[in-house]
Amino acid sequence: MNCSLCGAEVSFTSEQNPITWVCSRCGEPGAGIGDPPPPLLSPENLVEFEVSVTWKNGSPSLDELAAMRRLVPEFANMPPSRVRERLSTGAGRYVLGRQPKYLVVELVELIASHGLIATLEPTGNLLRENAIPEPLLLRWASSK
Repeated sequence: MNCSLCGAEVSFTSEQNPITWVCSRCGEPGAGIGDPPPPLLSPENLVEFEVSVTWKNGSPSLDELAAMRRLVPEFANMPPSRVRERLSTGAGRYVLGRQPKYLVVELVELIASHGLIATLEPTGNLLRENAIPEPLLLRWASSK
């Protein structure tokens, strides 16, 4: 798995849920819940989507900034100025990661429950059947 910040390979620091890791280059920490392999699915449900949060006015408002701090665990204890810096790097959106269609519905609902707008873009890739997708931090943020 690669770091979402710099692209370098990460080192896992735990093997049980919640799974944690740290980037070997920039030191960025991460965490997620490892799901069991999905059941055999139709090719339509294996299409991969890039999942983003789109800002209503081109850059994150204070409300959107606060929602992202509640939604994404790695932002929860980060100073607000650092979170704003991280969220303002994209062109009006923040890319959370890629997930197959069968997981996207849950993510969209979770994002919307925090008053945010989810944007989905198909990548043109298909997830291999029974492959475990890299976890998005949002997969377990709903429990907070």
